[in-house]
Amino acid sequence: DSPTQPTNQLIPIMCKIAIITQHNPDQLQQLVLSLWSAMASTERDGYGAAWVQPNGRIGFVKSSNPRGVTPLPDFFKSFCAGQWSKSDGGAMLVHGRTATCGVNAENTHPMLLGDSALVHNGVVTSKKYHNTESTCDSELLLHAFRQGGIDEVAKEVSGYYAFGIITARK
Repeated sequence: DSPTQPTNQLIPIMCKIAIITQHNPDQLQQLVLSLWSAMASTERDGYGAAWVQPNGRIGFVKSSNPRGVTPLPDFFKSFCAGQWSKSDGGAMLVHGRTATCGVNAENTHPMLLGDSALVHNGVVTSKKYHNTESTCDSELLLHAFRQGGIDEVAKEVSGYYAFGIITARK
């Protein structure tokens, strides 16, 4: 006799996130592209990255349409032409997405709001916060964090999650 697997077993799906505290600003593109390339074997619903620019604003690049494009780095070099901005060499977030809701640019990370950018892995809900820019649950974390920091997230957001957030200030 051999054990059998249940037919309705849930298989976890997980995004990949990289949270970098410091990087060489001259290697911004190469770093992001190498991380996306490493994530490409399992994450196929979008890629994004955010960093702080020298002027104190958030720089970012993202796409929800990388499926079937090989090689990934060459695709992003052409896709992102002219969209890369300079980095201050500090914090950076990189995300490879496995979608739990619609595959589109609005739901692709980083989630952006004002001077903040967030990447998230997991599934969350909130009775207090609601989506205004997307249908992605990650937006709830961003609203809660901007309202009251990590304490507000812990109090008003339920589920399982890991996230990274950067806030730029001039």
